[in-house]
Parts: sequence; structure tokens; C-alpha cells
Amino acid sequence: MPRTAGPRPSPWIITFALCAATATAAPIGIDHKGVGCVVAERYPRLVSCFSPASALARARIYFRAQGSLPWYYVEMRSEAPCFVGVLPKPRSTTPRIEYYLEATDKAFDASRTADFTAQVVPDAGSCRKDMMVAMALPKASVLVSAPPGAPALPQGFAGGAAASGAPAQASTAASSTPPATAPPAPAPAPAPGPAVAAVGGGLSTTALIVIGGAVVAGGGIAYAATRGGGNGGSNATTTSPSAPAALPTASASVGPAGTALAGATLLAFTASGSGSGVSYSWDFGDGAAGSGASATHTYAAAGSFSAKLTATNSAGSASASVAVVVASLSGSWDYLLSNGFRSGLSVSQSGAGFNGSGNGFTISGTVADPRRVTFGVQSPGCNESFDGSADTAVNTVQGTVVSCNGQSFTLTLQRR
Repeated sequence: MPRTAGPRPSPWIITFALCAATATAAPIGIDHKGVGCVVAERYPRLVSCFSPASALARARIYFRAQGSLPWYYVEMRSEAPCFVGVLPKPRSTTPRIEYYLEATDKAFDASRTADFTAQVVPDAGSCRKDMMVAMALPKASVLVSAPPGAPALPQGFAGGAAASGAPAQASTAASSTPPATAPPAPAPAPAPGPAVAAVGGGLSTTALIVIGGAVVAGGGIAYAATRGGGNGGSNATTTSPSAPAALPTASASVGPAGTALAGATLLAFTASGSGSGVSYSWDFGDGAAGSGASATHTYAAAGSFSAKLTATNSAGSASASVAVVVASLSGSWDYLLSNGFRSGLSVSQSGAGFNGSGNGFTISGTVADPRRVTFGVQSPGCNESFDGSADTAVNTVQGTVVSCNGQSFTLTLQRR
């Protein structure tokens, strides 16, 4: 028996059902730890994970100098299992920057983080201990996009003169802003080698910041932009990014050998490794920091320290550590004169100065690089002077005492 067809559902009901199903889809989740500091004149590198990653069509970082307009943005690229985005260099005169992340799924639904505010600091060590600092790259290639009519260079961020004479290649990229109802597909990141050019019809402004290589001498910003135009390209500027650098390697050494004397020994730290465009920073482990392939430091107090070297270039960073042992004169010693005089000696050192007391006398003196020890000896009716040095373990100090009547004796201090 033929079945009687029921009433056909209204197309409005079908449409409503589809919309309802779409509305219940979960937005892209954004897992990003907001940074509290970015280093001036360095490229901040930000990291975020998205879930589900398979539904992600595009991820962007919108940014600006605090309180300025408009918002600019950079596309994020995949570095499994997460995504990274690199901002242009904030100027040292810019107090703070603001940024947020936006994720768009394949159904054109967007989600975003709250706005983050990051302080611009002269170096990573200037950031508060309870705040995260963004990785600071000395060199990078950054493709920056802006709304129609906005300046190509964001306010508060560094740029420079564009290179000239770069030949056009076959690969081109156009920047445009389609209607808000249909977000565009993610803009491809500039590949090494082929040129990147903005050609006609663009509604937004794009700046290709290329640092490190022959494109921009000494670093700077090369603009690849056109505004409006509609049909075909005109006034296109072309530049070729350099190939990406390899990850650096790092190793560290320190001298002179042996135990350092607190307040005295000037230690020389040396970095070595491989990689192009590498900058070096040091964390000496006592709250002090340094920079450069060679650095020096004197520890003010005794202890065992791990001095950490970080080597950074546009591809990332590597680190290495070297152990440092520092001793002071503080403690108990045997005071042994070559004329037969013997006494115990208690010493207290602070920085480069120290004081002590023995059987009927006191001492007061200073230490100097590398392990020199000098002090005066005060006793009733006689003041003497000592000049000597500590051994490489800082367990023995030996030198000459000149007595108040001009006689010289050998003095040995032996740590108990």
C-alpha cells in the first residue's frame, strides 16, 4: 500500500534548524598566557594553542601602542602543537602596548581573548618577577596589516627605510578587506626566497618588515602596499625576505680557574656556539645580569652559583650554564707569624671589606682582584700592615707583615 506523504516542512523551518545547529557549535578555544612585558627594540614572539585545532581557519594578533588607533594585526602561523605570531619592534619611548588574539573557525565564527597590556622594558631583567616577558627576537620578518587609510607603520613601533632595487619574482600576495559577513582565508606567511608584493585592488595597507639580510641594510621596514585601485596593480613595491636562520647553539666558560674570592675576583664569562645573528644574555645567578659574547662579574657574597647563558636569534634560543664557587674570608683562622707568634683569628667580611679580632689585636682590611688581601693590624702601642693573597681554594692567605719597628715577617692565615 502506498504511504501517504505528510506535509512538507517549511523551508523556513529547515533554515531555522540549520541556523540553530550552527549556533550551538562551540567557538574556538584560545589558550594563551598573556605577557606582562615586551623588550624595547626587539620583536615580541607570542605563542597560543587553539582547540579544536582542526576547526581553525585563521588566527591573528591585534596590537597597538596603548591608547592609540587603529588596531593593526599580524597572522599567526602553525608551529605544532601551537601557533606563533611575531609583532614589530616597540620603540623604547613607547610605555606600553595592548594586544588581543582572535581565532576564526571554518564556519566564519570568531572568538577572541580579553585585551592584554604589556609594559615596554629595556631588557628582560627589568620585568617584574611576577610577570611573564615575551621572547625577544633581535631579527624577524613581520607582515603587518592595517585598516584602510591607516599609516603603514604602527604608531609607537620602530621602522626604517625600504630597500631599493629588489627584483620582482613570480610569487605575489594581495591584501584586501572583504565584507565582515565572510572573513577571508588566512593570509599566507611570506616564504623565504620569492618576493612578496601587494598588487592592485587592495583595501588595506600591508607592511613587510624584513630585518637581517640584504633586503634592508642595518634593519628597517620595507613597505609592500597599495590602497584602493580596483583593477590591476600599480605602484607595487617588491622586496625579498632572507632565508630563516637556524636555531643557535650555546656553550659557556668562566675564568680564572678555582674558587672566586667574594668582593674581589673579577670573573670573565665567555659564550661560544653557532648560528647567525645571535645575541647573548647572562643571568649570573645572584640577581645580576649581563649581555654580549663576553661579560664580567664580581660576586659580592659567598655561595655556589649557576651562571646561565641564553643565545637568541630569529629562529629561537638555546641556553647553557656554568658553575661558579665563591668563598669569603668570613670564619675562623689560625694566625701564624714566622717569628713564632700564634693566635686564633675570627673574621667577618662584607663586600670588599672585612674586620677581625685575635689574641690582643684586631685587623681591618680589604680584598682586591683576583684574590689580594691587605689589612692593618692594631695592637696596644703598635700598628702593623699586611699585604698578601689567598690561594685558589681561599683556604690559605699568605704574605708579609711589616711591624711597627720596621721588621718584616711572613704571616700565614690558615682556615680552620
